[in-house]
Amino acid sequence: MRKAEEKWERLRGLYARGLVARREVEWAELEAQTARARLAIAQEVERLAREALARAREYAEQAAERERQQRSLHRALVRVARSYGHGRLTMGDLVALMRAYERRFGTPLPISAFGQTPTHDRLGLDHRGRVDVALHPESEPGRWVIEYLTRRGIPYIAFSDELPNSSTGAHIHIGLPSLRK
Repeated sequence: MRKAEEKWERLRGLYARGLVARREVEWAELEAQTARARLAIAQEVERLAREALARAREYAEQAAERERQQRSLHRALVRVARSYGHGRLTMGDLVALMRAYERRFGTPLPISAFGQTPTHDRLGLDHRGRVDVALHPESEPGRWVIEYLTRRGIPYIAFSDELPNSSTGAHIHIGLPSLRK
């Protein structure tokens, strides 16, 4: 903007001495006005962006606080559903579940742990021969998996949330409960 205004001032001086045409001065004035308008728009956009960012931060803080309050209330209400079924999980059972799930939902079964993992090591659990599925048991796919496992007598534990020393969050554990190491 400053360059456009300096150019306009310089051309006005040259025009006053008869060294440039009026049209050049008018164009320079228009360029200076355009530059001022662009600057004003940019400043307004920046102001609006700062306001939007401040509102977004405020909303995020409020949402985080609501989440903290809900989680503290919810922790006392962690739901765990369990079925021992016929007491075993075979590779054939798992493959059949994976195929049925993919047919039903059009996506692969979201397996988050197949056998022992570092997380299970940290929790002190023997997770060999067991599978964790990253589905909330109260979601439609989660309910479907639980119904599938129940109908076929496959053992499972469904966690609706974190359970200290047992579960890091909502998921469906397929197989008998993991033993403590």
